[in-house]
Amino acid sequence: MCLDSQAPEPEKNILDSDCKFVKNEMREVLLSVLHHIENTSFCVNNFSSEYSIDRKPEQLKLANKAGLLIPDSIITNSPYDARNFVKKVGGKCIYKTLTPHVWDNSDNNTLSIARATLVNQSTLQDDFTIRSCPLLLQEYINKMYDVRVTIMGEFMNAIAFISKDGQPPVDWRPAYQQSTVDLQEIMIPESVKHKISIFMKTADLVFGTVDFSVDKNGKWWFLEINTQGQFLWTEQEKNLGLLENFCHFLKSKDPNFEGVKNAGSTINHKRFMESKLYKSFLNNGSEPQDLSFYSMEE
Repeated sequence: MCLDSQAPEPEKNILDSDCKFVKNEMREVLLSVLHHIENTSFCVNNFSSEYSIDRKPEQLKLANKAGLLIPDSIITNSPYDARNFVKKVGGKCIYKTLTPHVWDNSDNNTLSIARATLVNQSTLQDDFTIRSCPLLLQEYINKMYDVRVTIMGEFMNAIAFISKDGQPPVDWRPAYQQSTVDLQEIMIPESVKHKISIFMKTADLVFGTVDFSVDKNGKWWFLEINTQGQFLWTEQEKNLGLLENFCHFLKSKDPNFEGVKNAGSTINHKRFMESKLYKSFLNNGSEPQDLSFYSMEE
């Protein structure tokens, strides 16, 4: 169960002066329900756990506590500290936002998505900009490639983003959209798997997608976790068995789920997209009533 803390909007005919009160009351009821559910049901993930771990500083702290390597990092709005940090880590580093953000450029009908960006001393010269908004700066890892690990209980799957020109991109997401990286399933070192498991248990999570950078020496560096990370897009290219494993994971309600054998042979993305069930959904424009994912019989 994915839990959302966004309370519904009050009725339109409620007085403006009462709206804030009504919204607060509705949100309080919703939060109470969410906390009750996580204590009585299997959730992917618990609301209270997600609320805490969604903050990147908390992620880095728990990853470090679990023994995972993390890049040297600083959060600051001090121009002096920001420039000193860049100098300390070798003259260049990664700037990341603390929250996802999309700018709606209404003048030209375009969207700008906040991405991880490589910065150096010359790009941090505007004191006003630095003081106006905190920066999360991280040591740049001289990497071979980036890796995304999908975790369901104790089951883990890793895919690497291999640059086609031999130059790893700063951020694999736009590189993947531009088809400049290939996806390759890889093995996770046992020592890293063990530390990921400790991290997940400490964070009280049963599901997530974790991003790593693997450096030239083969060391895995923890970057961040998305507690509701998408994975079906990888199944469009490779049958990794993630969809079938996820179905069994939900059915099992087992936080120690270890995966199923021959995953992807019965349930997979390609087969579902070609099924009458999905075609009926597209034609009718409404959600099908019979979601027979486990048989997928035509």
